[in-house]
Amino acid sequence: MTGRASVVERLPGAGISRLAQFTCLLGFAALIRCPAYGEWNFGIDDQFYALVGDQLRHGELLYVDIWDRKGPLLYLIFAGIGLLWPNMLAYQLAATLCAALGAYGANRIAGLIAAPGSALLAGLVYLALLSRFEGDN
Repeated sequence: MTGRASVVERLPGAGISRLAQFTCLLGFAALIRCPAYGEWNFGIDDQFYALVGDQLRHGELLYVDIWDRKGPLLYLIFAGIGLLWPNMLAYQLAATLCAALGAYGANRIAGLIAAPGSALLAGLVYLALLSRFEGDN
């Protein structure tokens, strides 16, 4: 068979399943974020969000007892993560999962206009640039 289909089938990454693509992106996200895992001092904003989430779990009222200008969903997410495991590592693992999901979204969108290998590279670049633009945590 000649034409575009045969060229696409020969490109690297053409036969990778969606699960394998996501697993690759999740592994890369964990790899580039793991030096900061468990470090409370890595992101001062995360410390505050975790504090507010902890206070919400203990009955404090948002914007009455503890205040910030951000919307309530951010603090409810941190409170929910804290219900499962109130440790900075839990928040960082959840952030890693969200970053991998964002990279997978970039991968899927890029896959509409590019070859599968190039689309996977778009997801990897997304993850690499997150740290450049303060999206590490």
